[in-house]
This record gives sequence, C-alpha cells and structure tokens, in this order.
Amino acid sequence: ITGGGASAAVQVLNQTHVECALPARATGDKNVQVVLEDTTLASPTLGSLSFLYEEGFLAITPSAVPAEGGTLLSVQGRGFEPGRAYRCVFTSPSGSRVVSESATVLGDGAISVLAPRWSFPAAVVQVTLHIDGADSNAGGSLSLRYDQLVASALPDSGLVFGAYLVLHGYGFRNERSRYVCQLRAAKGSAGVVSEGLSEALVLNGTVLDPGGGARLSTSLECSLPKWPYPEMATEVFLMFDEVEVAIRGARPAFLLISAWTAVQMQPSYSYVGGGSVMIIGGGFSTSNRKYTCGWSSSSAGGSCGHNTGTPCLEASSSATTLPEALRGPYAAETWGTLRCYLPAWLHPNDEVLMRVYANDVPLEKLSVVPSLPLTQIDSAPAIQTPSSSTNGNFKGGALLTITGHDFGLVDLSQRVRVGYTACEASGWVSETSLKCRLPRGENSKTFGASVTVGPYHVGFTSEYFTYDGPIVYGVAPLAPLPGGGWARLNTSGHVAVGNAGGSGRGVLQVTGRYFRASLQARLGGSSCEQSEWESDSSARCLVPREGGVG
Repeated sequence: ITGGGASAAVQVLNQTHVECALPARATGDKNVQVVLEDTTLASPTLGSLSFLYEEGFLAITPSAVPAEGGTLLSVQGRGFEPGRAYRCVFTSPSGSRVVSESATVLGDGAISVLAPRWSFPAAVVQVTLHIDGADSNAGGSLSLRYDQLVASALPDSGLVFGAYLVLHGYGFRNERSRYVCQLRAAKGSAGVVSEGLSEALVLNGTVLDPGGGARLSTSLECSLPKWPYPEMATEVFLMFDEVEVAIRGARPAFLLISAWTAVQMQPSYSYVGGGSVMIIGGGFSTSNRKYTCGWSSSSAGGSCGHNTGTPCLEASSSATTLPEALRGPYAAETWGTLRCYLPAWLHPNDEVLMRVYANDVPLEKLSVVPSLPLTQIDSAPAIQTPSSSTNGNFKGGALLTITGHDFGLVDLSQRVRVGYTACEASGWVSETSLKCRLPRGENSKTFGASVTVGPYHVGFTSEYFTYDGPIVYGVAPLAPLPGGGWARLNTSGHVAVGNAGGSGRGVLQVTGRYFRASLQARLGGSSCEQSEWESDSSARCLVPREGGVG
C-alpha cells in the first residue's frame, strides 16, 4: 500500500483472483496504490491498481439518546477531512429515516453531530454517513438507540371523579396496551401527611388506543379512573412494560380536585340556624377540618360573595352564631359526603344561596345545572303567653323570665322590652328562655312584651306583664310610749282597724307593699294631716282633728 508502506496479507483464491486484507489507512492521502508482489520472483511486482480509502466509523457515544433529539453525539472513525460536508443518516428497521444537520470535524478520527429529533416510535437505528450531499455506505454503520421520552402532561389538574390526561413526548410506540399511566402521591408528600395516611397512594390509568393511523409517536391519551382518596397533588408517571419512561426535566404534577354535585336540604329553615345540610360530592377529607358553608341573599344572585369583590348579606357556618358543637370548619363524614349547619341569619328573612368553601376557597360545584342551591329563611321569635297574670313592682329591678321559642341557639345580644321600654338588662338563657331585669313602670298598668333578635327578627305579645301600684293591707292605731316611740294598740296583724275620737288626734300605722317615699295617705275621703314613709311596706298617718275614721 503506497503512501504508508503498509503491507497486507494475501490469500490466493484461484489462478485469477487473490484477496487482500487491507490494513487501516495510515494518515495522509486516502488515494493509494495497491501493489501486488510475488516475493519468489526476481522482479516481484505483478501489477498495481488505484484504491480510495473512504471515511469509516469505529464507535459512537452515547449509544442511546432521547427521541426528542438535541443530544451531542461523538463519532469516532478514520479519514475525516475538514473541507468536506458530513452529515449522519439515522435509519430504523422499518425504513424511517432522518438526516442530521452538518457535523463538525474534530480531526482525522472524529466528528461531532447533534442527534436529530426522532418523530417515529422509539427504535434501534443504524447511523451511516452522508458526505458532500450523497449517502456513503462504504464507511459502515453504527447502532444507536432512540428512547421514549415524556416532555409534559396536560392539563395539570382534574376532578377526583375521573380525569383525562394527555402526555406529550417523543418516541411513543404503537402498542398502546403496553403502557400504563400512573398518578402517585409519595408517602412523605404534603397531601398524604396532612390526611394522616401512612402509605404512598397510586392510581393506574389506561392509555387509549385510537387505532388505525391515528396513533402518534408524540402524544398519548390517558383515561384516569376515580381517585378514591381526598384531593391532593400527585406526580405523573408513564410505564412501558412495567419500566418507567424517562421524563424531561421536572416531573409533571397533577392536582386532583374535589367538588360537590348536589345537596340534601329542607325547603325552609328557621332564622336561628342549626339546620343540617348534607353535601354530596367527592374527594372530601375526613381528617382535615377545612370545610365551611356560606349563605347569602339570593337577591344578588351568584354575583356576590367570596372572591367576587361584591359584598353579600352573608352568614358563615363557622361563625359564632352557631353553638360550638355545630360550628365549622368541618371534616367530611365520608369521601363523598359533607355535613354543615345553617348559622343564625340576622338579616331579613329571604331566600338564600349556599356556597361551599375549603380553607376559605370556593369549592367547585359540578352539575348540569350550575346554579347554587336555594332555601327559604323564615320564622321569628315567639313569646309564650303566661297562663296566669305576670306582675311585679312598678319600681322595676326584678328579674323576669320570658319563655317561648326561636330565641336563638346562642347569645345573639337578644333584647327584651316591656311595653316600649327596654329592660335594664337582657340575657339569653336558651332557645326558649330569656331574662329581663324589669324597667320602672306605671302603677297598675298592663303592658305587652317584645323580643328582638338582631335588627330584623321581632316577636311580640300583648298584655304580658302588669305593674303593681301601692297596696294597703290594713291600718292599726298607735299610742305614744312614756319613753318615746309608739306602740300598736291592736296587734292582730295588718288587718287591724284603728279608731280615733273625733275631737282628738291619733297616729295610725298603715301596712301593705310597694309604698313610695313620697306617698300621701288618705283615710276615707280625707288626707292625713301628715304622712310619713317608713319602708316599702309601712307608713304612718296623723289623723285629722275633725271626724272619726273607722
């Protein structure tokens, strides 16, 4: 071999043919002369012919690349020349073919080239050279494996009742039945930990096969069944023959979202609250107390409330207008059922809309009819009329118990009035009982009573309470004592009757109840010459000079 002095072993095939095992080309000119010599002859040269060494492959690294392309390949070989245009050709067994962009010559023994995108099912392909615009198979071929790759998943969320997921990537195979798409929530993930679960959660979905020529190597359609756990964030995995398909970059996340579909509620509820409502849906947490119900006037429709920027007449089931035992936020009873209670409605009676919140964020209502459920708020506090007269001192201050119903489940600053005068103090006892410290009243007059809960709910009854004026039980004559003071002449009690001569003066003790300090006593038709208040139940009267009084 001229140009390098290399020799090659020769095998004689017959009288007209020999076979030369050419050595690797030495550096230098690739155009050489192959000289055949018979060393047994005095003139050994038998003849020569021209031979062209073409570029050849030895190895390629890496040996596997993602079908997305873009991986830098290093190709080792011989005979690469800086002035020539090299490309690589990638051909699958099925005949699919892709040509790379121009390669970079690194030297006689190496070139580098970017693997092109492989827009066909993943396969082991043969890499050959393309030189100066033409294919060249003389240099041999090298094997390269194009692997499947998941690039993204859309959408990034779906309902727990079942969802649809599209995986985008490269190199997906036509045998869709060999795939499984998975959602996984790791054991230590925030969602699993917050729900008090101890194991990783896995849900397997089915990769759909569109059939025919509709299969694409760049996308897979995945149908996800019902997620039987509370809503939470998961990660997306794609398995092929139980081996995970590689993911480009960060693993796709998929948020499973709970929703409610219907409610079981009464057509009307008392304004005092406490009524139960059952919410039907899915993905509810039975361990996390994060749910509450909001109620707002229907007059604004669904255009007000949380996150709308428009305030509503609204009440929350987590407010203090409910007893603590009924107050939210609530945990769900099951995966698909959630119970909440109507709070006190301190606005005018009205139709109200119900919303559901999780951690103060509206929970989606999933329904063919997306309108919010309605119920009627009605009733008012009702005072029970006593079977016998209720009466007390006109001076007030006594504690009066008002009985009835719908007074409220908790203290809502209920107010009681007797007649038109507010009680000195009002206090809630129960839904059926209130206390009132009586205001001062008028003698011997009967008044109605009213109960107000908030500014809009009022109950009234007439002739509920009678204010008693001063009552005289009796009189008794008093006689002066030698050392001062007075003694009763008749000690038979407050029914004693006094007698005084018409020409004399006497002092009488008047007994009874509800006497005022400013009282003025009269005996018969005449006023006492002098009236003296002793206590609420006792007074003295100086009898006039003229006339006897019995």
